[in-house]
Amino acid sequence: MRKGIFFLSKEEAKERLVEGRLRVSVFGLGYVGLPLAVAWCKAGARVIGVTKNREHEELLKRGISPFPEDLELKKEYKECYEEKRIEITSDSSYAAKNSDLKIIAVPVPYNTDDGTVDYSALEDVANRLGESLKEGDIVDLESSVPPGTTEKVLLKILEEKSKLKLSENFGLVYSPERIYVGRALKDLRENYPKVIGSSCRKSLEVVSAFYEQISKKGVILLSTFLAAELEKLFEGVYRDVNIALANELANICEKMNISYEEVRRAANSQPYCHLHQPGIGVGGFCLPNYSNYIIAKARELKLEVPVIENGRKENEKLPLSMAKNLLAYLESKLKTENISILVLGLAFRGNTSDTRYSPAVDFVNTIIEKVKTVYVYDPYVKEPSESLDKRAKMIESLSELKEKVEVLCITADHEEFKKLSDKELLSLLKDPKIVVDFKGVINKETKTKLEALGIKVFVRGEPVSFISLINSNAK
Repeated sequence: MRKGIFFLSKEEAKERLVEGRLRVSVFGLGYVGLPLAVAWCKAGARVIGVTKNREHEELLKRGISPFPEDLELKKEYKECYEEKRIEITSDSSYAAKNSDLKIIAVPVPYNTDDGTVDYSALEDVANRLGESLKEGDIVDLESSVPPGTTEKVLLKILEEKSKLKLSENFGLVYSPERIYVGRALKDLRENYPKVIGSSCRKSLEVVSAFYEQISKKGVILLSTFLAAELEKLFEGVYRDVNIALANELANICEKMNISYEEVRRAANSQPYCHLHQPGIGVGGFCLPNYSNYIIAKARELKLEVPVIENGRKENEKLPLSMAKNLLAYLESKLKTENISILVLGLAFRGNTSDTRYSPAVDFVNTIIEKVKTVYVYDPYVKEPSESLDKRAKMIESLSELKEKVEVLCITADHEEFKKLSDKELLSLLKDPKIVVDFKGVINKETKTKLEALGIKVFVRGEPVSFISLINSNAK
């Protein structure tokens, strides 16, 4: 009888996991990999987690999640660690040799400067796996990747290094992560079906048996690696394009002194309409990379994709245009070189510490050229992004800035910011006291109170129109 999980029946695979006899390695313990490791632990597997981030490795080896904003992940990782169900290492070869199912969750970023894709992290893991791959093992790629990567990059390396053959000696699937940073475990286990694609039917059978024990929404099987890769990318492209549309529609509403949110809610009562919310741009690792992957593939296929390209361009320039519009408005009122601005939020969105591709960084880097000082406060971000201008001053507490800034800009919808009272906001400001809320954090009641205190409040997509005031005052 041939050994290895690839040769198990669905029932045998289920038993192997539930009985705690499945050994899983997870390569990459970031915002995706760590929740995956915990989910597999909680389902019954013994897990080896691999990280190349030394700071994260030190925390994880003490039972501490490096992402404290995700309370569920923090709690469950500690439990897995204390129960000795997860082992943390930086040794990829060790993890590869001592596991049956190998899950890859390393980043594959797109370089917008030269249009290239950085496969180095994936190739490194693939080489380590190929050197240690045993008959009956299964590899599961969960990273978001350009179309064709699973077959043309990962599978090629695995077969060349191991001298084994897919479907004969080992299994391979592409199963894209479908999580929202900050609620990853809930998404994995409760919110969405798990998508699994492979050209190998046996791989689909075994991995689906495993994931049926994790995903309460079930499993969607796709017949090829490519179909699953595209499914994941299309999710992100849809959102990227629609965020660009939302911002254009919000501009129209602002210019006409109409509430975009009021219109949006009414429009979305029709089941075929899904208008998104506007903001200051699109960030995070996912959406910018996904659109760029698809744009690059379309060019390779000699296809035009103007909707996707224009949406991506609009989202890229939005934080810059918002910064320039704000500066134009301020210059029409007073000398910007004497102004200090506080930016609330460096993360790309609320309730996360993730600053990758954050539009807030581009916003800060633009306004800092024209004003006296830019302070930045984010309760989740302990270290500034590498791309943040070194002149920006990160502060640890808002109490440091009592009556020190003329302008306050909200660029992330953290729950902490939503709880700020009119008095707390007022305490930070000195004349001319201007608040610009790009994320719709300030509710109507707080806005009314602030305006009664003589503070000018501009909320994205809401009257009084931020954009119309800029256009009428800026020369």
